[in-house]
Amino acid sequence: TGTVKDQQDGVTVSDATIWLGDENTVTGKDGTFGFTGIEEGTYNLRVEREGYNTYSSSVEVRSSPGILEASNEFDVELHTHV
Repeated sequence: TGTVKDQQDGVTVSDATIWLGDENTVTGKDGTFGFTGIEEGTYNLRVEREGYNTYSSSVEVRSSPGILEASNEFDVELHTHV
């Protein structure tokens, strides 16, 4: 899960495409996104939205018992094209 925001003003970004490995989803009107059924491991997290630079980062997904879901929250700030 996570939230995508505009880096300049902090406003949430809707309709951004989020890739986690080979899986993808789109942010809602509130800028949030989520994935279910993702295996534990390291993935490339990529965020794309027209008018913004593409965001890409390596992230680790954990699913071990006792680890809070909060450890799998990925908040992203997008930079507008200049």
